[in-house]
Amino acid sequence: MVENDNDTSDVGVREAFLIALKGVLKHAGNSISAPVRIRVYDNLRDLILHDDDQVRVSSAKILGITSQYMEGEQLNDLFEGLLKSSSSSSWSARHGSLLTISSILRHKFSALTGSPSFRLIVD
Repeated sequence: MVENDNDTSDVGVREAFLIALKGVLKHAGNSISAPVRIRVYDNLRDLILHDDDQVRVSSAKILGITSQYMEGEQLNDLFEGLLKSSSSSSWSARHGSLLTISSILRHKFSALTGSPSFRLIVD
């Protein structure tokens, strides 16, 4: 019982952090330094694979917002990771990948459609 309470509070703290991060990136993302954006990107890339649905959903939305500030190589790295996750045996990895692709389409459509990985993602 104690472990479940800790897991629940951990997810709650993570979700509160993600909500705050979304607000910061949405309104001031272009003012955030490149090293901070890279660190945020690395963490979000891991969180889209999380076991908790809400953490995956929030992380994917924020990764879509973050994609507006990414450049070529970092975007290609993200797309390649999403392709790998989309064919994973893990349902949560496939779900997180699809949610992230959807968010990128909403926030930076041209980055995905102009990517060399676009055909692979669509197929």
